[in-house]
Amino acid sequence: KKILIVRGIGGRETLANGLRAMGALVDYAEVYSRHCPDHDNEHLLQQLEDGIDIVTIASGETLQNFADIIENSSLNIKQKKKLYSCPLVIVSARIKGLAEQLGFSDTVVVNEPENKGVVNAIEEWLGKK
Repeated sequence: KKILIVRGIGGRETLANGLRAMGALVDYAEVYSRHCPDHDNEHLLQQLEDGIDIVTIASGETLQNFADIIENSSLNIKQKKKLYSCPLVIVSARIKGLAEQLGFSDTVVVNEPENKGVVNAIEEWLGKK
C-alpha cells in the first residue's frame, strides 16, 4: 500500500515507522510549519489575574510554546511559578514527561485523546476540587 501522511514540517515518525514495518510505502506532504506565536504579556497577565483553573495541552509543541511564552514574558517569578503549577490536561504520557522536564507540577493524562477524553478529564479534575 502507498500512504501519504499530511503533516506539519518536522512531524514525528511514529506513524510512518509503524506503517513501513507493515510493508507500506510512506510519503509526506508537509503542508504547514509550527512556530511559537507572538504573545501579548498583558493578555497573559490578565488571564493569570482572572484565575486559571486548568490548561489543556494537545501536543508537545503546544506545551513547549507555552513554556517559552512563560519564560520570555515580563511576568515576575511568583507569577511564572503560578503558571507552572496550573493543572494541565494533556493527551499522552509522552507529553506528561515533557511537562515534568519543563517544570510543570500538576498533570492529568486523558484516557482517550479525543475531545471526549479531554472533557472527561476536566470533569474528573473539577469533581476532585
